[in-house]
This record gives sequence, structure tokens and C-alpha cells, in this order.
Amino acid sequence: MTSIIACQPGIVPVTNPTPQLVPTQTTNPIQPLEIISSATILGTTQNNLSGNHLVEGSIDLANATTLDIPLSGEPRWLVSVPYNDGAVFAAVLDDGTVQAFLIAAETYQSFEITPTQLPAGSPPLLAATDTGVYFITPPADASPLTNPMLLENQLVYIANNGDLVLDNAGSQTRLAIDVLPDARILIDEQQRLLILTQPSTRYDHGILGDKLEAIGIILIETQPELRVLINIPIQVPDVIESLSPTWADMNQDGQREIIVTLSNNQGGSRMVVFAEDGTLLAESSAIGTGHRWRHQIAVAPFASDAAPLLVVIRTPHIGGVVEFFQLHNGALQSAAEIKGFSTHSIGSRNLDSALVGDFNNDGINEVLAPNQAHTQLGVISLDGNVTLLPLDSKLISNLSAVVINGKIIIGADTSENLRVWLP
Repeated sequence: MTSIIACQPGIVPVTNPTPQLVPTQTTNPIQPLEIISSATILGTTQNNLSGNHLVEGSIDLANATTLDIPLSGEPRWLVSVPYNDGAVFAAVLDDGTVQAFLIAAETYQSFEITPTQLPAGSPPLLAATDTGVYFITPPADASPLTNPMLLENQLVYIANNGDLVLDNAGSQTRLAIDVLPDARILIDEQQRLLILTQPSTRYDHGILGDKLEAIGIILIETQPELRVLINIPIQVPDVIESLSPTWADMNQDGQREIIVTLSNNQGGSRMVVFAEDGTLLAESSAIGTGHRWRHQIAVAPFASDAAPLLVVIRTPHIGGVVEFFQLHNGALQSAAEIKGFSTHSIGSRNLDSALVGDFNNDGINEVLAPNQAHTQLGVISLDGNVTLLPLDSKLISNLSAVVINGKIIIGADTSENLRVWLP
């Protein structure tokens, strides 16, 4: 393992930076993962395995066909996958009850998914395979605050004790890296994992479900074996105020950067960009006062042939400003600001209620985010043009998107129903 230590703020050595690799064997397989094949498509609440809330496709939301589908209870999460010639959207209610629907040809019908009951509150992982659509359920020793992931036919999950576990039909390899209990596991094209570690209480904002925030980032290789590549520790007084990084190529060098929100009691939040080797590449200015947060959304271009920009929502609980940042000379500089949008409720672990994609069929990306009351969705362009879409009731869940033949289908659970927009 390599531990990166640099002179810039934000990176310092840790006391024991070397996680131990401890292979263990089990005789009771966690789940019949033989249903999983190389053709499996995964659906998470983040809509993207790299933590970047970018949807590669297009839809004209202002003129889209909408379906309102009644739900039998209060929704919590929404996930979706393409299936046959349509899409399956699965709503998970507050009590863990599942309601799923097959959307095809501008109609819907109930759709059976197993299991029909999930652990209450846990974000789900949905898998579309050659044989059907399934929820991938966590094992008994998994953290109930996050979802497992799949690497081909192997299950990856966060254990209650903070271990990262790779399970292949019951044969386990564990890394004792002290993972944040509600961290989301990110995966790239090389089957590497990126995850937040070392829970800390040194920042008392506590808006993301508990008082624990990560003070470490670990990049993990899974091929040919499970091992830590890079450990990026975060310097006092900062914490990472999020559940995952955004893992995207922002500087167009052909490699992903690691983008996180760093926060402390003095300056509040600022955005920070690391290279995959742990080098600090750029950061924004801080908000300027403690307990003021930035919610990172996506990295994407917002004009034809333009460089990617980072989109965040500044103080979504008090005013809500969409910020576009450009990477320039080692700094994240503001490119535009649009007021009036909120992407989070205090105490919630739902950080997935905004998307980036082409939402007006103009060939250019826009941001899709709720207004302050969460009763409308705004299609927000870099130039400040905003189109508002009424929801008729309050947005409760994350936004979920499926792309079929380049066309986006979007779903959202409100307090009254599941609403689906069709191209």
C-alpha cells in the first residue's frame, strides 16, 4: 500500500495507515449469486457507479409524457434498471416494503421482484440479469446504513465492524480499513473501489444522519487481488462531509480525479480535487462560516466542446445556490451561480435528489434539482435559464434514471405517488 503525504493543507499522515488483509472462509454462502452474469446491469440510488450523478442521454422533460403510479405507503428510495424493451422502477417504502413496476409503451404494470421486503431504511441495490430483476440483499453482518455492490459474481459490502468484505460464493477476503458505516462503495472500469474511511466526530454539524464524518479516502485494487493502492488522510480540523467522493475526469487528462467536500467549524465547506495518487490539485474558497455545507452533484460539460465543470449546491437548507466551478490554474473558480434550489433535507442520507443530463433535448447538459419547497423540479442551464416542472406533491425520494437507446426515463417518489417522465 502507498500512503500519500503532501505539504498542502488537507493531507497528513495517519497513525496506522496500513490496513491488514485477512482472508477468511465461510461455509454458508451469503446469497445465490449464480443469478449474476457479466450482462448484469446494476441500479443504485446514485445512478452511476462512480458517484457522478451524470446521466448520458436526453429527454425533453417539459414536454415529456408523465405517469403517476399510486404507492401503498411513504416512499424512501427509488431504483431503476432497463429491462427487455422497457424499464423497471422499484420503490422502497419506509418499512422496507417493495413496490415495483414495469414501464413500457407509455403504460405501467406491477412487476414482481424478489425479495419483496428489504431492511427498513437501507438504500437498495437492484440487478437486471438474463433471468430477471432482483434486489441484492446485504448479509447479516453488513452495515444497515448503505448498500452492497457487485463485482461480476462477487459481493462487496461494508461490515458492521468497518471491514470491507469481498465475498465469492462464501469465500471471503476482508480489509480492516475502518470504513464509514454509511459510505457508498464506488467502482470504476478497472474494478477498483473508492471509499470513505476513518469515522470521526471532530466536526459536529451532523446533517447527514449522524455525527460521524470520514477523515480518509482509500483507493482499492481488486484484480489480481484485493489490496489498498492509495490512502489519503484528511488533516485536522477538516472532515469529508459526504457519503462518497465524485470520481470523474475533471482536468481531461484521461484519468479520474477524486472530488470531495471538506468542512470544518471555522470556514464551513469547500470543494477539493485530488489526483488518484493523493496529490492535491485544486480547491475552492470556503463558504466562510462553520455549519454551512456544499452538496456535490456531478462533473460534466455544460456547453458544446467545453471543459467539464463541477456542480454543487451551496447551503441547500438555507437558500440553496447552484454553483458551477471550473478548474483553472490549481483552483476551483466560480463560473456561474443560480439561486433557489435545495437537494437535501437535514438528517437524511439521501444525497441523490439531483441529476445532470440533457433534459431539454438541446444537446447540452443541464442540472435537474428540486426547488426549496421540493414541490417542483428545475431544469437549470449554465446560462441561468430555468424551466420548472410541477410535482403536485412533495419530493420524498432520490431521483432515478434509466437510459434506453440514448433516451432518458426519470422517476421520482413524491408523498402521493411514483411519477415517471417518458421521452
